[in-house]
Amino acid sequence: MNPGTPLPESKTHLEHSLILLLILAAIVAGGIYLANLNTAAGQWYDDGWYLVLAKALASGAGYRQINVPGAPPEGHFPPGYPLLLAPVWWLPLNFPARIIAFKLTSVIATLIWGVLVYRYLTRNGYATPHLALFIVALTWFNPLVLYYATLVASEMSYALVVVIALLRVESYARTARERADSPFNRHLVWAALAIAAACYLRSVGLAVAGSAVAYLLVNRHWKHSALLAVTVATLYLPWLLHVRSLTAVGETSSYLSILQRSFTRSGQFDPTLLSERLVKNVHLYLLGGLPGIVFPSTTQLTWINLPATLRMHPYSHVASTLITIITLTGLLVTLVARRSLLPLYVIASVGICILWPWEPTRYLVSLTPFIAAFFFKPLVDLARALGPRMQKWSQKGALVILLAYLFLEIATGTQHVLYLHSDAYAASPDAQLWADIQACYTWLNEHTASDDVLAMVNTPQGYLYTGHPTVKAIQQPEKLHVFGVRYAVLLPFPTLDTG
Repeated sequence: MNPGTPLPESKTHLEHSLILLLILAAIVAGGIYLANLNTAAGQWYDDGWYLVLAKALASGAGYRQINVPGAPPEGHFPPGYPLLLAPVWWLPLNFPARIIAFKLTSVIATLIWGVLVYRYLTRNGYATPHLALFIVALTWFNPLVLYYATLVASEMSYALVVVIALLRVESYARTARERADSPFNRHLVWAALAIAAACYLRSVGLAVAGSAVAYLLVNRHWKHSALLAVTVATLYLPWLLHVRSLTAVGETSSYLSILQRSFTRSGQFDPTLLSERLVKNVHLYLLGGLPGIVFPSTTQLTWINLPATLRMHPYSHVASTLITIITLTGLLVTLVARRSLLPLYVIASVGICILWPWEPTRYLVSLTPFIAAFFFKPLVDLARALGPRMQKWSQKGALVILLAYLFLEIATGTQHVLYLHSDAYAASPDAQLWADIQACYTWLNEHTASDDVLAMVNTPQGYLYTGHPTVKAIQQPEKLHVFGVRYAVLLPFPTLDTG
């Protein structure tokens, strides 16, 4: 069918029906997200830093740690997400009520992300419209996505920018296939800007850059690949130079330097540490992360950091193994048969993430719908191979199972919302802990001068809720005098909660 040929009326009606169902799912998911919002921030630690750095940008102080005496420059967190949050500080709202507005950015990003994922999967042949609708719905109501969609966290904004980048790279590759004009065109500019934005949001965004360049290379678009690589590198270079200048004088610890130190023993690189990390993480990702992202109830690993009410039961090692085998089959078949962008991106992302010592689920959240698409692909191919009659019955059976699981996800999210609204301090897995921390900050606000320096572990949260300069000098008594610390605040800091 030619691009200008009108679609048959039945097909147009079907597409409109699916779009309406997608909108309905977005409304329900958005309602659950909004009901889940609260004014707590900083318990997750990174969210506190994002807010502090955003405030620095909004106030014109530059990209600095304004919560620390002397306001040293920041070189650890990329500036993309704080820059996105900065305008919220200009709104005429009080703190902590302003936290709701910050969290709304994650809610909005998550909903738009789902819509664009639907477009990406259907437009590029990774899923039929019906399957793409189910994938997006399962993603929106996934407890892990619900959790990160209601945090001041970069995960969902990053996920949104990634799918935009994938769409733009596909458009750029399409021009390479269909036209013989110059590789320097508007599609290059948009693709490079989207990829650079992903890198500025999260360092793992380099996976988007690497996979895009590799995709163009394996499809023999040499000039397009080289030009995209150079353009993205040029856009990202200022941040790399900034981090290097700070690392050289010991003013920051970049993600790369942290990674290098994690493989160092007695000042020397130890390949044993690297091999141990890889073996452990490959096991965690294959038997925990991948199946746990598609179906959270299949693995207990997805309980990490989640409140008890978001933990889906039961979990099964057998089911996890089966899901992983099916998912990897779908990914590899797609890669070999089509040499397409999406499997390259998923492989690059996981390849970077397995180097890190932290739990995999956080890093895989942005991959949720794509991993699900690769899981369903072999099942769809198998159903087609069974013949029309068996295909019909298998589709009905799959529909019942997916609807049941979708209902379970919605019920889990609703249960969590009811839990939150039953307790004013239900902002973390330990509601009483949060209540005690709030009481401590209230006391500090009432009994200290505004310029008193506090020493504590969770420095960004202390600054946000008290306005005091804060230093992380609890374990370094000699620095207490250097910074003129007036109070040492000893608060329990949450650790990974695995249930």
